[in-house]
Amino acid sequence: MVAGYAHPNPCEESDAFGLDDLVWELVGGADIEKCVKNPSWGDCAMAVVTITPLGKLKIIKKGADAVEDTAKGTRRGKEAIECAKEAVRDSFPAGTRVLMGDGTSRPIEQIRVGDHVLATNPETGETGSHRVDATIYTPDDRDFTSITVDEADGGGSLTATGHHPFWAENDKKWKNAADLTPEDTLRTPAGGTAQINAVRHWTGLAPAYNLTVNNLHTYYVLAGETPVLVHNSNRPLTGGFKAGVTPDEITDINRGFGGETLLSGSPANTLANASRYNSFWDKSAVVIRDIAGSHMFNNGNKRTAQAVVEELMRRNRVTSGPTSADLRSVIDRVGKGQLHDVSDISAALRGY
Repeated sequence: MVAGYAHPNPCEESDAFGLDDLVWELVGGADIEKCVKNPSWGDCAMAVVTITPLGKLKIIKKGADAVEDTAKGTRRGKEAIECAKEAVRDSFPAGTRVLMGDGTSRPIEQIRVGDHVLATNPETGETGSHRVDATIYTPDDRDFTSITVDEADGGGSLTATGHHPFWAENDKKWKNAADLTPEDTLRTPAGGTAQINAVRHWTGLAPAYNLTVNNLHTYYVLAGETPVLVHNSNRPLTGGFKAGVTPDEITDINRGFGGETLLSGSPANTLANASRYNSFWDKSAVVIRDIAGSHMFNNGNKRTAQAVVEELMRRNRVTSGPTSADLRSVIDRVGKGQLHDVSDISAALRGY
């Protein structure tokens, strides 16, 4: 069994996107274009992610003209917006109970980071208690599916957004809630099944919730008293900032400054390095060191480092610290080799 099970679900071409304290905004032109041409979950997610510490998740609607500009000439902007909306519609309304690691259950809206829920790898049967790494809140979900299991299996019901993946034991694969039928069976914790009795689709504006679960990336929600297995939503690689940036965003920022190729390291490695530090300025120092100090791209490294850190300051609402000119001065010193260590760069940033 490979550690960190994250079986692709039908909503995701790349099952790597769980969201912690996010606001969605169109940012990445290349990814928006990918989303339009190949509307997979992963492309859409990378096309729209930008992060903020507000603890909310929503779609910021953009006009077609703005999307066209952002997408570098892509003319199907409205389709990109719809693709992006579809990408995040996988969650449960308040009151949906989740099976905890100790066998109790709790409403999903009351679950917090650090709690443990029961999770299963449905392909191997591995089941255990796993930590919740993130909670996700969507204020305005609209398309829902209500699922009722057979009386012989408890007879309870639950509601999910239409795009939330459930493990269909009869087909041995993930299926969206909206695609489930009374012919499907859902997996229960002991490896048994619950037969679906009825499925109803409806539309109504309501907030909804989701989880990111460490390692196995699944959890159980209760239909009445019957727990059934569902997929989680995985976290992006954002450097461990409360409100971070993605590797694709860094690459897109560099392209705006004339960069075309990587020379040293990668944005993903930088964010992985940053995640090992605790403070905002230490993490920012890693970004500056890796981009400007190591000359990550073939062009525009100093400007990229500055733009990324300033964006991180904006998203995290950091109002104290270096001015734009002061930040550039620190970055210039790093680029010239005058500052090397994360601690020294961080101290310079804190000095303003």
